[in-house]
Amino acid sequence: MVVSAIYFDLWDYLTVEQMTIYNERLGLWAPLVFVLAFVVGEVLQIPSILWIFCAGLIWPTWLALPVSLVGAILGATSAFLVARYFLGDQIQTKLPRRFQRLNRRISRAPVRVVIMVRLTTFLHPLTHWALAASTVTLPVFIFGTFVGIIPITLALVLVGQNFLDWWTLYSGYMIASMALSVAGYLFVSGRKKRRNNNRVHGNESKYSKPESHH
Repeated sequence: MVVSAIYFDLWDYLTVEQMTIYNERLGLWAPLVFVLAFVVGEVLQIPSILWIFCAGLIWPTWLALPVSLVGAILGATSAFLVARYFLGDQIQTKLPRRFQRLNRRISRAPVRVVIMVRLTTFLHPLTHWALAASTVTLPVFIFGTFVGIIPITLALVLVGQNFLDWWTLYSGYMIASMALSVAGYLFVSGRKKRRNNNRVHGNESKYSKPESHH
């Protein structure tokens, strides 16, 4: 989330003071504007965690949770429809192999599979593409997404609600934890990439024919 904010240059707009000012200026329109921004951000692949976290910062839970869920569902559905009707066969070539196998599972238990996918991957853009490339219907997509994202959405809203208090008390520990998380992610990703490269080179060596000498 921090990396995303830096990449999209959002720090100037994500201070609590700025968000509070925007919320007060917009008044009753603030939730609607938030939902519209969430939808556009989801289609543009701006991380949904960022939006939900901000909702928890500026609104109480009873408002932040439903507004976040509405924005998430509409955003995910928009991305789903764009992928299904405008990207077409291009999706299959961009999806990792594990997502390409998703369609076989969906044909057996579509609702359960969509819920489990959302519980494990939340609103990851590749999930929208994979489900769009499958045979899942739009009503099943919407229902399964709604049920599957509730736990993580609620957790993110609650984190946003308490973040400032936690930061005041434990800022040092939180910075250290984020740094360790990023370092761990980069380390694991690097090892996985090297392992995949070694596997590819090994297969190339295995199947390459030796040169004949006359």
